Amino acid sequence: MVQIPAPNVSAAAQAVFLKKHASIIAATVDRLLQEKGAYDHFGDQAERILSIGFEFTTSTLEACMAVNNADLFLEQLRWSQDRLPHDGVQVDQMAKGLDVYCVVIGELLPAAYAVEIIGMLNQVRAAQAAESPY
Repeated sequence: MVQIPAPNVSAAAQAVFLKKHASIIAATVDRLLQEKGAYDHFGDQAERILSIGFEFTTSTLEACMAVNNADLFLEQLRWSQDRLPHDGVQVDQMAKGLDVYCVVIGELLPAAYAVEIIGMLNQVRAAQAAESPY
């Protein structure tokens, strides 16, 4: 199992992230839905399904920052790779969603805080990719 260092995201970055919680999710979902055909298989539930997924992602990220341990987020990524394809979300779509999520964080948060949070996400994603069979 891959070990990742403690994220050490500052209290100030966490506070801004919490404040922008809903905006980050809404902007991420909006951008993903602009990709023609990518989520058509969800029908009129696409926005709701993506919103629920990013709510889970955001809440998990907030919990990891609060306890200064990113293992829970890494475990979520592992679970997602196994589970989400059964729900019609492919691994490449999940990765693209996280890419968009990082872009949105970079746009909505002050740069110094965004760097901390995106750095944590990238660390976890790299660790997950290192052990992934996908």
